[in-house]
Amino acid sequence: MKIIGDYRLFKPNEFLSEYYAFLGEENKALLRFHHEFYSHIPQQKSMLEIGGGPCIYQLISVSRKVGSIVFSDLLKVNRDEIEKWVNGAAGAYNWDQYFKYVLKLEGQMLTAKNLQSIKKRVQKKIQTIIACDIRRNFPLGINHKQTFDIVSSSFCLNEISDKEQDFLKYLERAISLIRSEGYLVLVLVKNATYTKNGDQYFVNFPVNETYMGKTLVRMGLKEISIKSIPNEFNQGYEGIIFITARSKDYNTPEVLMNPDYQPNNSLRCCDPYAMEK
Repeated sequence: MKIIGDYRLFKPNEFLSEYYAFLGEENKALLRFHHEFYSHIPQQKSMLEIGGGPCIYQLISVSRKVGSIVFSDLLKVNRDEIEKWVNGAAGAYNWDQYFKYVLKLEGQMLTAKNLQSIKKRVQKKIQTIIACDIRRNFPLGINHKQTFDIVSSSFCLNEISDKEQDFLKYLERAISLIRSEGYLVLVLVKNATYTKNGDQYFVNFPVNETYMGKTLVRMGLKEISIKSIPNEFNQGYEGIIFITARSKDYNTPEVLMNPDYQPNNSLRCCDPYAMEK
């Protein structure tokens, strides 16, 4: 088995068939996690999904709580999959079993009208689909200055490199995009040695609950919640870790006394990189 780090070889259709064709216990747990968290927060204006891949299941529940969603991913093939689904184009992946499960969680009747309504709700909220490279100092492009009420990332940040210093940079960059007292929502594979996509095996940096808890505290987050479940199948990881947290209040005396304060000063260096248009 050869483990690689070149996601240009990623195949969305194989990935969706391998991980999402079956609504098993892991995928139900994903939907319950998002439903339960978003059910208990107030209405928000904006959300950023980092490295969303070809998936929209993680946006179903949050679509009730935000005005707009910015969906981002490194790969054009993944962004194209999302474009197809948002536009209802031929060949778009069928997420109906996921929508039906969330309808049940929301206490709605499973009718054709309700199914269509919840799908339209998500399609309407995904207002921007853009390129994102979390490996760069400015993941959304050097001219992008917006921060978000919610920054979410599922199965991305620890599945790009097997080096700890890289993972920590990616996590810091994600956190830097959260507004003051905004929310971080993370889903990570636990103690992963690889991520499988068809006949390809991709690198991972292994993390567990204790490591993530200490790391998020050190990065200044608060109201940290970490839960996990064991894996359902043997696919290179021990389980799934579900994390929510809030960013610090940038209106504290520490910040107000320093007009040049940035939540992640180390990330503000000059970067000539410009995101693809």
